Amino acid sequence: VEGIQLNVKAKKLYFLHFLRSQELHGQDGEWSSGNKHIAYYKIHYADGSSVEVPVRFRRDIDMPESDYSKYMKPGEALEWQSKYGDTCRMWYMTFDNPYPDKEIRTLDVRGGEDRYPFYLFAISAEQ
Repeated sequence: VEGIQLNVKAKKLYFLHFLRSQELHGQDGEWSSGNKHIAYYKIHYADGSSVEVPVRFRRDIDMPESDYSKYMKPGEALEWQSKYGDTCRMWYMTFDNPYPDKEIRTLDVRGGEDRYPFYLFAISAEQ
């Protein structure tokens, strides 16, 4: 998805998202270390510059049924109970804007190399 209009100056952006893939359950190596990029958020500034932000598995995003961990901490998820009694979570990711005085014009969202399905539900800004 390209060109999501933001038109805001912000110190931080907050992303509410989650990943959905049965293939990733129990993965080790680069998966568990947080080195696997699930997606990228590209932030375009009004002056034409941009910053690409990787979304890393088990550091910035996880599956709804995943528990809290060293990187995915309580307070960084929107939590609810499913109709079956399971705990589900959407995860928050915080982006500290290196250019808080620049207007953020648009945001692009693209999947990572392996194209695992992820869902971005909300974006908010702290001015």
